[in-house]
Amino acid sequence: MSAPKPARPRIVYLGNLPEIARSLASLESVELVACLVEEGDEEVREIESDLSGRDVSVHRVRDDSDVRRALQGYGELAQAVMANFGIILRKPTLRIPMDGFVNVHFGLLPAYPGRNPLLSALADGERVLGLTLHRVTERVDDGPILGMRTLAVGDAPVPHDVFMEMRGLATVMLNEHLSALKSPPVGFSR
Repeated sequence: MSAPKPARPRIVYLGNLPEIARSLASLESVELVACLVEEGDEEVREIESDLSGRDVSVHRVRDDSDVRRALQGYGELAQAVMANFGIILRKPTLRIPMDGFVNVHFGLLPAYPGRNPLLSALADGERVLGLTLHRVTERVDDGPILGMRTLAVGDAPVPHDVFMEMRGLATVMLNEHLSALKSPPVGFSR
């Protein structure tokens, strides 16, 4: 008789980047149980299509209370990961996953916080841009930094092209982070 396979850490993705949703759904090290997408995001159809046939739910959310209700429906979660998600989360929501939330911020923190850090850095003439993986706290873009990736750009960078390249780097960064994630202990609750 073979030993039962250990449970994989269960995660939720909050964001609208289809390539990240696809990548997280295909990882062997974690189990993606849901994607939460902001109401009105155009990419939701692509994410729904990409995840059809998998046991991953896609929820459209409007605010923190929608996010909290959705997360509470999934029992024990190891972590929630965010990328390109604009809803501000409050402490009760942030406490749901065992290991909290992490965010891939499309700018180098602390220099470029906020909603459009890539455009701000380009407008400032920066030629080295980057991503920051950080823990999510109640203060926006203020949690402990877990890692950074940089990208050198030329003299006339095209914002869309830079954003697309950074999306690929974000996927790699999250995959590396999640490969070390552990499952919550049996019976865990917050």
